Amino acid sequence: MNEKKHIVFILNEYYPYASANGICVSKIIDVLKNTHNITVICVKNEKGLPDIEEYNGHHIIRIETWENFARNQIKFMINNYSNKIVKAFFILMFRGVQLQRFIKAIASRENVCSELVDEYVKSLSNIQEQIDLIVPVCYPFESIIAAFKYKNQHKDKVKVVPYLFDKFSESNTLHRTKWNKRLKMKRHLILEKFMLEQSNHVLATEDWQKHFELHFSQFMNKITITGIPAFCELKNSHNIQFEDNKIHIVYTGTLNYNIRSPRYTLQLLSSCMNERENLVFHMYTRGNCNYLIKKFQDDKPKQIINHGSVPVEISHSALSASNILLSIGNSDISQKPSKIFEYMATGKPIIHIYKDKKDPIIDILNKYPIACCIPEDEDEFENNKKLIIDFIDQNYKSDIIKFEELKQSFIDATPEYVAKKLIDIL
Repeated sequence: MNEKKHIVFILNEYYPYASANGICVSKIIDVLKNTHNITVICVKNEKGLPDIEEYNGHHIIRIETWENFARNQIKFMINNYSNKIVKAFFILMFRGVQLQRFIKAIASRENVCSELVDEYVKSLSNIQEQIDLIVPVCYPFESIIAAFKYKNQHKDKVKVVPYLFDKFSESNTLHRTKWNKRLKMKRHLILEKFMLEQSNHVLATEDWQKHFELHFSQFMNKITITGIPAFCELKNSHNIQFEDNKIHIVYTGTLNYNIRSPRYTLQLLSSCMNERENLVFHMYTRGNCNYLIKKFQDDKPKQIINHGSVPVEISHSALSASNILLSIGNSDISQKPSKIFEYMATGKPIIHIYKDKKDPIIDILNKYPIACCIPEDEDEFENNKKLIIDFIDQNYKSDIIKFEELKQSFIDATPEYVAKKLIDIL
């Protein structure tokens, strides 16, 4: 019998507080782990997490830059001190770390953190087992640079196959401002070209396709475009049970004032709750909108519940326990959020509140039998309220759509599809 091949994924946030990309990678690993040895190198995003851990049939190595260390320490202090003055002091410290990050993003020649690259390379170098394939996941782009730096230093025969989710040269979030994005575009395109030249192959989500066709058409033969590999059956390991005789609406994911603000959604649902006292909105979220959420929560403490940042297993169990799932669209519609595929995999009714009529989630949900798309429009507020109430009344007791009935419509967004691509390349 052939010895198992060793695949190393490099990414940002992973178990137990995983980013959207981390959740997608975990789904791919679930397919690969029985036939391959798997190691994940990720960023430590909570104080107290072990540097090395065995989890669910694979190996996790967590790294920490100075900035990550500072963020983790300060977040721990904010969450564990009740004294308002002390808490305010640490919040101010956290803003200082964020400001430093912002200045670096603006002032640097390119938006690449050399310290993060070095930490990734050091972890790769400390792995004793032979590495057959490195899959650096973007975001962050530092994972890709680290993979090539490791390969060049060790003259290794390891294959490198980047998997591109979030944009790099075209990213609005990464650059902070439009002028900074324009200023660094040429340099970042050079880095992307280097990636394409050095890679054995490249996997990329559909959001990258037009960018590649415009700037790097000569490399299309070594690029495979996939869906977002988040469409698979969810495990209900925590078996959350919500209160009976209520209609439970669940949102899971990150919120951001600039890109994905929940303000309109909270206003709309609060108004719906005035007419339907049995509605309860559960939020499993992270990001910078907790203060905004609290304002609405204080007004309706029994109907708006912010559970905060939780391990992915808990959020998945909440999705399974819900009656209705709620999705909030991005103002930046250049990328499709992976969350919508997780939502659809539950077979539950979905309400999507979009900020832009060209939001790609609308087209995706057109293939899904029980969905309602609502524009974030003040002029349509009363009509939107009626649409939501009617949709909830009609569908909160709907039969769950079986996963196998949906799978063929979204086959390229399954982790099995991406896992097979990696195995073929390996």
